[in-house]
Amino acid sequence: MKRGIGTGRCGDEPQPCLDLAGRPSRRPAPTLPRTVRTGDVPTARAGSAISTSLTSHLLEGVPVNRLRPLLALLAPLALALPAAAHDWWLEPLPAVAAPAAAIELAATVGVAWQGERVRRDPRRIRRFIATDALGERPVDGAPGADPLGALVLRAPGTTVVAFESEPARAFLRPAEFEAYLKEEGLESILALRAERGHADRIGVEQYFRCAKTLVSTPAARLADRAVGLPLELIADGDLTRLAVGGELRVQLLWRGAPQPGVLVAALERQHAAAPVAARTDADGRVELALPHGGTWLVKAVHMVAAPAETRLDWESWWASLTFSAGSAPPPPAARAAETDG
Repeated sequence: MKRGIGTGRCGDEPQPCLDLAGRPSRRPAPTLPRTVRTGDVPTARAGSAISTSLTSHLLEGVPVNRLRPLLALLAPLALALPAAAHDWWLEPLPAVAAPAAAIELAATVGVAWQGERVRRDPRRIRRFIATDALGERPVDGAPGADPLGALVLRAPGTTVVAFESEPARAFLRPAEFEAYLKEEGLESILALRAERGHADRIGVEQYFRCAKTLVSTPAARLADRAVGLPLELIADGDLTRLAVGGELRVQLLWRGAPQPGVLVAALERQHAAAPVAARTDADGRVELALPHGGTWLVKAVHMVAAPAETRLDWESWWASLTFSAGSAPPPPAARAAETDG
């Protein structure tokens, strides 16, 4: 069992033009940022760094064998724009509620608990379910809705909510792709890119979201369980014991089997700049020493070479698990302000 240690991570006017597949189009041509993820659809708001028009239109319908030359031509347009966020997690509103209470389920795409809320897009949902003592049921919601879904708790104890996405593509310039691989602990993919002579090549990736969150009733155990996601984080034991911190024991399963050697990180909402991380052992297990209670996001990424018939480079699965246990202490800045006052 490995123990975790703290670690640091055409223009805007409508006009006739060609789309990226070479077809006549009257849609505005989108701007290509450094990182393009076509599948996550954030809720629009002024000043957003993630464009809903981009995610709705960019590169959709472009034949895979035409993507790389198009991206090579458009990459210089990205120099002044920020990279898109990549983590994706669920959050129940609220996390603790009585049986028969209604809760909402929000989704966010971002980094370190900061990001954009995601609207419900039925095209992106492969599976969205809740499981409790009475069994499994779908999580309902209206297309375009934010929060992503809602349900009524029907049994005491823990309800596990799980989301599995349909695949989407991401396109990253070489420097951003290499940096992302290092950040997510995917050194084996870095080595494989170097071995193939692809270190200076745009990263073309197909990715999937595998997210879970835990909802409990008052005074009940907070207990996770496996629900059959392709890449799944499963927390062990009663998580209410972590209200004051302690050892979080997690197993990572890849298609139902333990997955060794994957970096697993846990971030508390108020202290996201101080994650706790470690790699899974031969049994896919890891222990993370949580310093205190709070609302935690546990995450892991698994990447493999894409099948040759896809003409993509890589496929990745992004697992996340969120839960609340106790309260976190104030962040350092807030404590300093209290002392100064």
